[in-house]
Amino acid sequence: MEKSEVESLRLEVSDLRAIAQSEKVELDTLKAQLVTLSLDRTSAVNEAAGLRHEVDDLKKKAAAANTLAARCKATAMEAREAYLAIRAEIEELEARYGDLPEVPAHGPAIDRQVDSLEVRNLGYNSVFSYENKVEASTWIPVWLKFIPSISFRTDNEPFKVAMERFTKKFINTMKAEELFESQGGPIILAQNELANLEADLYLLNLNSQIENEYGPGPLA
Repeated sequence: MEKSEVESLRLEVSDLRAIAQSEKVELDTLKAQLVTLSLDRTSAVNEAAGLRHEVDDLKKKAAAANTLAARCKATAMEAREAYLAIRAEIEELEARYGDLPEVPAHGPAIDRQVDSLEVRNLGYNSVFSYENKVEASTWIPVWLKFIPSISFRTDNEPFKVAMERFTKKFINTMKAEELFESQGGPIILAQNELANLEADLYLLNLNSQIENEYGPGPLA
């Protein structure tokens, strides 16, 4: 073999080595990219699993929301039915007592079911406690809720005015039947459970006004 051919082969081998080295670098790059892709795939799988959990949680929350909405709807229907029943009762009461006179005429102008006259005729006494406040042992007229600006369980002027008017009307009715006595008699005014509290001064003053200022006749 001639010298020129040997030199040519050497150059060719050198080129092949360079190519091999380049391909090795490229292969290493591809391996690194494969590792990166594998990591990305693992991350994507984990993210997908997390998203599935979130979707499951959202489904559970949606189901709970639907259940709550159904309960709210049922409660609203019950509330509406209760309101209609109360409204009907109010209308019945208004129809029954709407003509109650401001100054009662002779005759039982208050609820006849009380039968205070019969109680007196039988020789018994009845206890009438006209506390114009809200507590477990007393009651309030249902129409009070329609008084403008009224507020319960507070020192509220519209409440005081409405209840004072109602109380005077009630006692006028009892006085017209000669049933009311501030101390003793067929109707006994004898109850003020929280008289030691300053908040009860209004009630005590009203009691005193009714019992003393107006005398035995009808209230103004």
